[in-house]
Amino acid sequence: ILPPTMSLFLKDDSIQIREVWSDNLQEEMDLIREVVDDFPYVAMDTEFPGIVVRPVGTFKSNADYHYETLKLNVNILNIIQLGLTFSNEQGNLPTCGTDSKYCIWQFNFREFDLDSDIFAVDSIDLLKQSGIDFAKNTRQGIESSRFAELLMSSGIVLNGNVHWVTFHSGYDFGYLLKLLTCKNLPDSQTSFFELINVYFPTVYDIKHLMKFCNSLHGGLNKLAELLEVERVGICHQAGSDSLLTSCTFRKLKENFFVGPLQKYAGVLYGLGVENGKNVPLRPLTNYTTVPLGYKKSPRLVVSYESYKFVFEAMRLVLCYPRGHGSELTLRKSRAHGVLMKLLKLIEKRVALSCVLVEDYNQRDYLYVLIITSICLLFQMRIKPLVNKAGVSLADGLLSSSYDTN
Repeated sequence: ILPPTMSLFLKDDSIQIREVWSDNLQEEMDLIREVVDDFPYVAMDTEFPGIVVRPVGTFKSNADYHYETLKLNVNILNIIQLGLTFSNEQGNLPTCGTDSKYCIWQFNFREFDLDSDIFAVDSIDLLKQSGIDFAKNTRQGIESSRFAELLMSSGIVLNGNVHWVTFHSGYDFGYLLKLLTCKNLPDSQTSFFELINVYFPTVYDIKHLMKFCNSLHGGLNKLAELLEVERVGICHQAGSDSLLTSCTFRKLKENFFVGPLQKYAGVLYGLGVENGKNVPLRPLTNYTTVPLGYKKSPRLVVSYESYKFVFEAMRLVLCYPRGHGSELTLRKSRAHGVLMKLLKLIEKRVALSCVLVEDYNQRDYLYVLIITSICLLFQMRIKPLVNKAGVSLADGLLSSSYDTN
């Protein structure tokens, strides 16, 4: 039996962060099924490989730009960790086992591959410093599809009695929706929020709640410091972050709000229409559209189809699996022969401005220029120019080898 009000000043030895891997996923999800009815407030945090791509184009609002960025990144990247902290109306946490420790859960996934996936170096370095063992995740991590099946029947999602508590959580929900639906995120924000309302009917984003609290600002760590909420566990691990989110939500609710918070639910900070108005988008870059210098096609807007082409080409050219060194060398030597011809056809600033990946472990920058150059030429439908350079897009970059091209 838990006390009426659990202390916010938790100690490390009073908390058990239950690490969930492939071999204990079933039993931990069974525990969660028993917990969720009595502890229906679910604080959630994810860890993922950062933001590696940003869209180019004209957008009606900041929210549209942020959603397009979210969608592109979530669709091409994989979740690394998920943290869940359950609590009741009073902020109490469940206990598990015989030692009566408060329990939170940390799920470790296997799909992210440090050797072949695109990622933001700063984000991955931070996760490494925080103690995430990527090799162990690959060996023992949870398969996302299996987790999704168990999550669907857990009572956590599709349940109007469950209150999701998050902090600036567009990406968090994006990755969960990708898992649950086994699909890429929808093209429009409207469809995205329709899915949110189905799977997570009640959502509180603390970053949104802060707008109604005088003098509060900053990220989760800064907010916790202002509210004098102590962290338990390691920063930038999903379990500890979800616990800090849960405790911060409780403190914020007690200090700044009276009565139910229902009217603040359903808003994810930075997405959607806020305060009934679309916020005009600030200029993104000098290359919202790219000047090409061709009379018939003076400006070019890079489309979503081009994004998909770029990343497929990058996967084949840059991220070829280990153990295929000779083929990778062949790919690069053939590509290098094409480079000199291609770059003469494209202004240097175009190639540079259309590098959509901000950070991919700093490998082979030259070959990103190749791919983006080919992408631009293909979109302009200057196929003869590409053929003169000795490359067939259909049988070259997008094929499994360069045998014929």
